[in-house]
Amino acid sequence: MDTYRHLLDMFCGDISLSQFLVTILTAPCFNDHPAVAELISRNDDIIRTLSRHVKSRTALLEWARTTINADCAREVQKLAKVDNGWQFSALHAKAEQIECFHIEEMATEIEAEAPVLWGLLDAVLSAGRARTTMSAERENVSKEWEAEESEYWCQVDNLEGVIEGITRNHVSRAEQLVSRRDAVMKLV
Repeated sequence: MDTYRHLLDMFCGDISLSQFLVTILTAPCFNDHPAVAELISRNDDIIRTLSRHVKSRTALLEWARTTINADCAREVQKLAKVDNGWQFSALHAKAEQIECFHIEEMATEIEAEAPVLWGLLDAVLSAGRARTTMSAERENVSKEWEAEESEYWCQVDNLEGVIEGITRNHVSRAEQLVSRRDAVMKLV
């Protein structure tokens, strides 16, 4: 720890640690220096550490948000340019244009032309996939419940058959439902 303290004390004079880092990262003469290469190789660790630090987290997130917004806006503008060939008018579309259109090709082109936007959309839609998976699980549970309910009503109909044998006044569940549906149809 004394070594680190000694190094930090060096930056209390004419130059600060941040000035030192900005200088060595922006001055072309230091591009190939081993210390700069090592610093850059640890980008993920440095950014993760800054994002966890109480005093820098908000500023780092704001910088990331602003950077992503600017990159996405730039990519959308690039995609929207007329020379990209992505303009489409449904009013003037020809059958051949519609037949030749392939969404897969468009997706591949967007991914290549706008990787930041594509990544953002993928992240947003992936969150939806998690919800879709949960919805599918709920749907399976719902189908199981419907099957159990159907089995229950079959058993009730069977029980009604037994009761009919005793009372001779059997109206099946299916007949009741048809009767109710017919009554509702008459109301409509």
